[in-house]
Amino acid sequence: MNALPRCFFIDTCVWLDFFFPTRPGHETACGLLGLLRSNQLAIFCSSGVMQNLSYLAEALMKRELRARGEEIDDVSGYVARQFAWSCVQNVRKFAGLVGADEQDVWFAEKCHRIHPDFEDDLMLAAAKRCEADLLVTNDKALLAHAVVPAMSSSDALTLLRELYAG
Repeated sequence: MNALPRCFFIDTCVWLDFFFPTRPGHETACGLLGLLRSNQLAIFCSSGVMQNLSYLAEALMKRELRARGEEIDDVSGYVARQFAWSCVQNVRKFAGLVGADEQDVWFAEKCHRIHPDFEDDLMLAAAKRCEADLLVTNDKALLAHAVVPAMSSSDALTLLRELYAG
């Protein structure tokens, strides 16, 4: 990175950390997203990230309810779906959405030889499409095989605190 990073693509796992205080990465995700917003840096995600966030937020909410001994009935199922929907709506308030087209699928197919997870490969294509300076993910396999600049949320927060201190 020759200049200060100004554009960030945020992976599903970081958004989940942000919305779920029970996840180990919660404080880091809150610090990172807060720093990005306070410095008016560009935040992006893809429609695939939004889809995954919705599905996983509902599933995690139901898991947390079950862990507290609650039965998942119509009401608690509705609450979990509404929570997931509110996560998606909140992301839309401060993150740009990157679409996908044939070029992204082509790029994902090329990435497949390096990282055989099509969903992640589409995310790499989306990060490339929005010209993100940094893909932020806690997915260790994706970090190891990213074909775009990538960091964990913890490393990104540390770097940004140094770069944007003061």
